[in-house]
Amino acid sequence: MSTQNPSFVLEKVGVVSIGKYVVEKPMVLGHESAGVVHAVGSAVKSLKPGDQVAME
Repeated sequence: MSTQNPSFVLEKVGVVSIGKYVVEKPMVLGHESAGVVHAVGSAVKSLKPGDQVAME
């Protein structure tokens, strides 16, 4: 996934768990992401390369 006009929010994270889940590296923490799909696996049916996607 690539970004067209990226902006970043720097967050200092010092946790060892999120609820009952232990945080293990590597783990990406973030919010409000958007980009363009570059590739998908063979089991992915709802997205294709070139799709614009976002999450909050």
